[in-house]
Amino acid sequence: MPAKHCAGCRWAGGPCVIGRGNPQAPLALLGEAPGTVEIQRGVAFTGPSGQLLDDLLHRAVAAAGLCGKLSFSDFWITNCVCCDTRGQTPTLADCKLCWPRLSKELTGKYVIALGQVAQRNLRHHRWPLNRALFVWHPAYILRNPLAAGGWVMRVRDFLSTVHQELQGATK
Repeated sequence: MPAKHCAGCRWAGGPCVIGRGNPQAPLALLGEAPGTVEIQRGVAFTGPSGQLLDDLLHRAVAAAGLCGKLSFSDFWITNCVCCDTRGQTPTLADCKLCWPRLSKELTGKYVIALGQVAQRNLRHHRWPLNRALFVWHPAYILRNPLAAGGWVMRVRDFLSTVHQELQGATK
């Protein structure tokens, strides 16, 4: 897990936000950077976007028929950049500085990339595309609620596939 403060980005010395969920989980959700509420609480995705993310994820798990088979303990939720970016969108250069931490957090996981920053970061680092899904960030869905249905369907399909692969790996 990340230290209290990052060691090299332009936001070093400010608050650092840890992920939430199970760090050993097989699935991860990856955002861009912590927001104001997350900075105050010190934990990723605990503000309005995080509340919506929890709801969307619950709906996707239910739609996949995986209630009781997948729970929040099967997920790790984190960001490309763990420092307070003071409302600025992290660049790829910023994300590269956090990659050593992030790659340790994501190793072996299936990743749902939330938004453009997370997508670019995974693609740049050549994350296996068969272990990734690229979807809208929950902040986008807060502004465009009609996008929620498409998000749920795409995540439902990804979770169904991943669940089948994980079940096959344990047999």
